Amino acid sequence: MAAIEKADNIIVYCVGTSLIAAESARMRFYRVGEGMLIYNDPANQAVSSSLIGKNDLAIGISASGKTKPTVNSLKIAKSRGATTICVTSTKNSAITKHSDIKLITATKESSFFAESFVSRVVQLVVCDILYACFAVKNYDRSIGACRKVVWRY
Repeated sequence: MAAIEKADNIIVYCVGTSLIAAESARMRFYRVGEGMLIYNDPANQAVSSSLIGKNDLAIGISASGKTKPTVNSLKIAKSRGATTICVTSTKNSAITKHSDIKLITATKESSFFAESFVSRVVQLVVCDILYACFAVKNYDRSIGACRKVVWRY
């Protein structure tokens, strides 16, 4: 939680269906006043990670832990001094080598479902847990931000 709280910027790197978890996290954190940028295009990931600062937080989401653009983004971000977190289902994967904080999900894909179904759901749960912990720990700030939101459709 400290990594999220102290970060000047939170940047998430992902591709494919991991974008679903990233967008969900962005929306939730945004509601409590914590901004988040998401890069799911490899070229934009390369630029972003090259320009990241030492007070920033880079989060890589990859079920396999070997998605090249995501792994490379965390590698570059770490080399630039940013704190790095990975969310992956694979404990000893490439992404974990470049992560200060490793959030390992225990998933086993079923042959009945599409490859990413189980990992996608677990990624959402992990992001929801991070959000809930942040919102509770920063309760006054979170409630204050929620109260400012004006819902008009």
